[in-house]
Amino acid sequence: MNTLHRDEKMLVNRGMAEIDWLHKRVIREIMLMAALLLLALLLVPRALAQEAITGYTVSGLPVPIPAGQRSVTRVIELDRIVQIENALASGLEKLDPEVAVQTARSRLTDRNRQGLILAWQGLARVQGGEMAWLPAIVFDGKAVWYGTDFRRGLAAYRARCPENQECQP
Repeated sequence: MNTLHRDEKMLVNRGMAEIDWLHKRVIREIMLMAALLLLALLLVPRALAQEAITGYTVSGLPVPIPAGQRSVTRVIELDRIVQIENALASGLEKLDPEVAVQTARSRLTDRNRQGLILAWQGLARVQGGEMAWLPAIVFDGKAVWYGTDFRRGLAAYRARCPENQECQP
């Protein structure tokens, strides 16, 4: 009985080690893909990467955009990184390591790639000191409005930076 118990423990420990190895490998693959996406983003000229108006927030703090501004406004939820990575890794620990890697790759759709690129870009801007806190709305890469009141932020920006006039941040 004691020998059987010890053998069962060895099997469980070996199984846990394989799951731990698989988990680390999948996370490494996801991080590599995210790093490659971030590198590609950094190679894009800054002027091409900027939108006219960009809102930076997290999913719990929505930034409502008026209907007339939706075509020129992008809202980036910084916590999308974790959400996408969790979706990519969901259930992989139960699969064979090779199958898990292929499954993770197949889950990385163009939409997920774009979501990761935008979220990593936003995180880089926040960590680079361009914004002090969230939510933040950035107008033409020149001015930052903190909060969720888009209309007030846009009115303040237009008052400070009239059209066709250079405006310093």
